[in-house]
Amino acid sequence: MHAHQTAYLVTHLYSIYEDEYYTVLDADNDLTVANPAGLYADREQAEAAVRQLTRQALRGAGASDLLLDEEQSGLFAELEALVDEPLASVLATKAGDALPQTLTDEQADQIIGVLNLTLFGILEAPLTAAELMQAQAELAQTPERPFAAPAFDERGEMEPPLLDDPAAARLNRITRLFGRDYATDVGL
Repeated sequence: MHAHQTAYLVTHLYSIYEDEYYTVLDADNDLTVANPAGLYADREQAEAAVRQLTRQALRGAGASDLLLDEEQSGLFAELEALVDEPLASVLATKAGDALPQTLTDEQADQIIGVLNLTLFGILEAPLTAAELMQAQAELAQTPERPFAAPAFDERGEMEPPLLDDPAAARLNRITRLFGRDYATDVGL
């Protein structure tokens, strides 16, 4: 008998663009697809990865890069007035709506808090040590994310994407361990 441990898959959240703003589709991680960003044996490591990935996404990003909803877009437009003075001074030097590449982790965290920004989610599943090691190795071998979007049947039900690309097939093996199919887009 192989002992199982809880593994944590960090995933990109999916959003759709509607009427000038984005809506996060899987804020509760309830879709049948996933786009992996990392795989961890420890919840704290997964949460740290989410923080670091969100900081990275924030640096140099503009409002359209961050897939903001209506409330967040309003906050982004007023960001300089909503942060402390040192960060407001840094933001005053930005070009257009792009945030500075030089944001410190603390500055990025302040902006994330003001915007209530969530770009990544965490899925959990029991895996054996061998499954976890194999999945981590496959994820490390696949830094690129080949495009894959699910199809919809005549009733509008989501069907798994066709994955004839070897890299997409590797990623699908990982996401299947968490009960999902691999997809970079939800195809809406």
